[in-house]
This record gives sequence, structure tokens and C-alpha cells, in this order.
Amino acid sequence: MSITPVTGVSPVTTTAQIQQLQQQQRLQDQRLEEQRIQQQQLQDQRLQDQRLQDQRVQDQRTADQQAADQQAADQRLQDQRLQDQRIEEQRQVEEQLRQQRVLALQRQQDDQVRLDNDRLAATRADQATRLRAVGNARVDLYL
Repeated sequence: MSITPVTGVSPVTTTAQIQQLQQQQRLQDQRLEEQRIQQQQLQDQRLQDQRLQDQRVQDQRTADQQAADQQAADQRLQDQRLQDQRIEEQRQVEEQLRQQRVLALQRQQDDQVRLDNDRLAATRADQATRLRAVGNARVDLYL
């Protein structure tokens, strides 16, 4: 097969046109490649921004959870201290009541001892009175 030149068209012009079309194609390809790279970079930046945002959200959740855990621990500690304080107050009240019962029992025992001593003294006085009366009665009999 042979190439026959087209009438009115010079082969230089056709070659120049082909070269120009090839140059245009290369420029278009280059622009498309640059656009693709730019889109890829933009997509990479968006992905990086999203990852950074996700990390910030996760960090905030972690910080919030730690704060909630610390607050719960503080509340448990405060509750425990309050419970310990109530237990100590209850223990003190029970100790005071025990001491009052001991003192009341000691007073009751002291009162019982005094009563017994008073009865014994009264019994002895009564016996002494009887003995004097008997002695006086004997004296009266002898007289």
C-alpha cells in the first residue's frame, strides 16, 4: 500500500498538524494528570483531616470518660467517708450509751449498798434498842 498525497494538502502541513495534535494531546494528558494528582492530594488531605477529626473526637470521648470515672471515684470516696463518719458517730453514741448504762448500774449498785447499809444500821439500832429494853426490863425485875 502506498500513501497517496491528498490534493491541495501539503505533507508538511499534515505532519505539523499531527505534531500539533500530539502536542495538544500531551498537554491535555498532562493537565488531566495534574488534575488527577490535585484531586488525589485533595482527597488525601480530606482523609487526613477526617482522621484528625476522628482522633480528636476519640480523645474527647476518652477525656470525658476519664473525667466521668474520676468523678465517680471521687463520689464513691466521698460516700465512703460519709459512711465511715456515720459509723464513727454511731459508735460514739453507742459508747456513750454504754458508759451511761455502766454509770447507772454503778449508781444502782451504790444505792443498793447504801440501802443495805441503812437496813443493817436500822436492824442493829433496833437490836440495840431491844437489848436495852430487855436490859431495862431485867433491871426493873431485880428492883
